Amino acid sequence: ASLDPEPTPGDELAGEQGEDDPSSPSQWSEGIEGIVVPKKEQATPGGKTYADIWNHYDRDGTMATCHYCYRSIAFSAGSTSNLKKHLTRKHPMVTVQSRPAKKRQSLERKVKLPQSPRPLNDYFDEDSILPAVGLQPRNRPKSTSSVWNHFDRSGTTAKCRICLRVLTYAGTTSNLRKHILRQHPTLTLGKQEMTRIHHVTLPTPPQRPDSADDTERPSYTAKPFVSGSPGESSDSEQQQPALKPLTEARMAKMHESIVLMICRGNHTFAMVEEEAFQALFTQYSHREFEMCSKFTFKRLWLPQVYGKVQSRVKAELATARAISLGVNSATSVNHESVLSVTAYFIDQNGKLSNALLDFSRCTPSHGGENVAAQLGEVMKLFEIDGKVLSIVTDNDDASVTQAVETLNIPHVACFAHSIDPIVMLTLNSTIQGTLDEVRHVVAQIRSSAKARELVEDIENSARVTTLKLDVPNDWHSTLDMLGRFVACKEAILACSAELNIACKLEGKDWLMLEQSTRVLQELATAVHEVSADKLITISKPCVLYQLLVHRLEAMAMEQNVLMDVSALAATLRDSIRECCAYVRSSPLLTQSVMLDPRYKAEGFMQDEECLQKTYESIVEEIAALQSDGGDGGVPMELDKESEAEQSRTNEEALYQLFEAHKHSKHDGSALKVSAQYELDYYLKAKHLQRKGDPLEWWERNKHFYPNLYKLASKRLCTPAACVSASGCCARAEVECRERKNRLLPKRIQQMVFIKYNHHRYQADIADD
Repeated sequence: ASLDPEPTPGDELAGEQGEDDPSSPSQWSEGIEGIVVPKKEQATPGGKTYADIWNHYDRDGTMATCHYCYRSIAFSAGSTSNLKKHLTRKHPMVTVQSRPAKKRQSLERKVKLPQSPRPLNDYFDEDSILPAVGLQPRNRPKSTSSVWNHFDRSGTTAKCRICLRVLTYAGTTSNLRKHILRQHPTLTLGKQEMTRIHHVTLPTPPQRPDSADDTERPSYTAKPFVSGSPGESSDSEQQQPALKPLTEARMAKMHESIVLMICRGNHTFAMVEEEAFQALFTQYSHREFEMCSKFTFKRLWLPQVYGKVQSRVKAELATARAISLGVNSATSVNHESVLSVTAYFIDQNGKLSNALLDFSRCTPSHGGENVAAQLGEVMKLFEIDGKVLSIVTDNDDASVTQAVETLNIPHVACFAHSIDPIVMLTLNSTIQGTLDEVRHVVAQIRSSAKARELVEDIENSARVTTLKLDVPNDWHSTLDMLGRFVACKEAILACSAELNIACKLEGKDWLMLEQSTRVLQELATAVHEVSADKLITISKPCVLYQLLVHRLEAMAMEQNVLMDVSALAATLRDSIRECCAYVRSSPLLTQSVMLDPRYKAEGFMQDEECLQKTYESIVEEIAALQSDGGDGGVPMELDKESEAEQSRTNEEALYQLFEAHKHSKHDGSALKVSAQYELDYYLKAKHLQRKGDPLEWWERNKHFYPNLYKLASKRLCTPAACVSASGCCARAEVECRERKNRLLPKRIQQMVFIKYNHHRYQADIADD
């Protein structure tokens, strides 16, 4: 039922006459202080009209908003008495028949206004009406909001100029402001508008189905829709939350995020005081954020982030099944010795993981005792003393090796460090002259702008890489230099002919470089295999030792190989046989080969002697595990506490002598038979694929081989090299230390620690 009275025939006739005669006095009535305002609007197409009270309110369901004080008033269906009371009490100078300035646009469309010397704005300007009746105008939003700087208006829709998304527009710009704040937070809106969106969320009231003026009345919110899909609303705007206020907790996380960024990028804390960085961070994060000084970052936030990451590492090590350490040392340009300690462990989920524990300066001149004390402090700090099963070290620093022997922990030499000196000595004794000539040509081209430009043009057309010089005492960079040099052969020859670049290399030399590169690539592949990150590598040195010897011997015997290249391959083969023979005598390495389901007995490459020794040692290890109370085993010794408990009962005390006599006469033969049966059953099982995960295989089959599973967990956690991708003391970290030489060593240690363990801090935030 409509709230408006039905029009009379006289009214309809008067309306028709008013349309023909705009100056008819019946079409106008006096409103406020003699101001002439139009009478009621014409009838709607449905034949219903609105009451005069609605000239002063916006109807929205069962709520009405006053045009003068913007107060929302509830009204019941069929009655507008409370709305009239509000006008009488709050706005006594306003007559019900008058129409405020807000309706002037609709009146211009529906009523032909009379000719008047006064401008139209004088009749309907709210700033002139309200003072005339003794009221003060309220602060209303501007007619043109700043949000339209980012939208193109088209009827009842608005198209975003940034993402080209089409949103509905029904008189208010609240949904447009929300779109800007949620989808494009870097754009600038008015402060008043932004504050309103942050702290006020207006619900969408239900619309009355019988309202004929819904298209003209503004709504609180409007659902956007995707362009190209009319009629289908999108909830993406409502699903994304508004920007959160800047609390102390969020500000702390923002500061900690800056610390993570500085540590991961090897930056200095001085960058936080740069004007460009502060402006960029404030613009893209939060306008109310205040950046701390570099001293606050170093003294407050850096130790705080370090403490959080350190506690997470401790928690992971506490639940680890087996732990091994990788110790590596390096010397910087300033002749400072830096020691890094990395933990390799199998976590509670059966996955291989690693974490950097320490990166600090050490004084190896005092001998292995000082290094041993430093390692002991690290293990005590992370509460892993007594849990470390093995330590992997390089062979270059004798003090580190001596320190490991002092700690009485099984030691394994780094296979990658064992290969490096062999290759460097062999290159210097075989093809040193050719390498010097290559370095000379590369240096000439890099020092000449014309030569460099010519080579780059030819390289870009041929899609080859640029030339680089190698680094002293790093044969990996030498291999990279040779590979680039051979790939740029045409460009180098053209540059030598046009620009008179001295190049004494002949056709034979180019062939030697190609063949030498192929030989060195075999060794590089082997080193890459043992340096893989988060993969089982302890079982690979024994297998790679046999493969390298076989491949180098075959290359040395090839007919088309030059004599210098043949000598290079033969020298490398002999040196590897001599310097890497320890892989066949180390019980830890040989047992790992047999316990790796990818290799098993076939990993010994027909070395029957080594295979038999390894088989017997594993049987003894399994028997020892069974005697200590493993599954299926018989204990060899009675625990003191269990003896005290057994003596409390008469029955246990009676049989105590018999149990002791039985264990004293037991020779362990039954345990060995049980161990052999379990090992033989394992060796006859199907091999795992070469690229499979041994730890995952053991997790699936641990119930079939319970004792072998325990032994495999202790052996396979050890890495084959201490130079893996994460956790090593690489050259980049030494350079990082040189760039930050003004910082204290303690802060350097904290920054490198955070860099390698930053993913643990991120996981901690995700958990919160």
